[in-house]
Amino acid sequence: MWNKLHSIFEQKSTVSVHLLQQRFLNYKYDGEDISTLFSKIEEMVNQLKSLGETVSDKMIMTKVLMSIPDRFNHFISAWESVPTKKQTLDNLSSRLLIEEERLGNRSEESTKVALT
Repeated sequence: MWNKLHSIFEQKSTVSVHLLQQRFLNYKYDGEDISTLFSKIEEMVNQLKSLGETVSDKMIMTKVLMSIPDRFNHFISAWESVPTKKQTLDNLSSRLLIEEERLGNRSEESTKVALT
């Protein structure tokens, strides 16, 4: 009986990991702000880690860069020129938040000019 329960639990864990990995890999930006994007990705990563999976910071950074909208394409080019040692998750988060603010300010200025 114990072996059967253990087997069922293992199957559920395997399925859970597989589904979470799919959710992580298929995650797309849906118009939220950058901090929400990071929160959602971090939540999925924490769930995977709680099931014993390893998710490197490099994988998380790649997922974030793949998930941001096209208006950040120039940011990605700039990020790729950052020295590897400075390509950290914290640095990426900080820079993306700053870039989001810059883009927002430009958008607001364009709207004001168009309305006058």
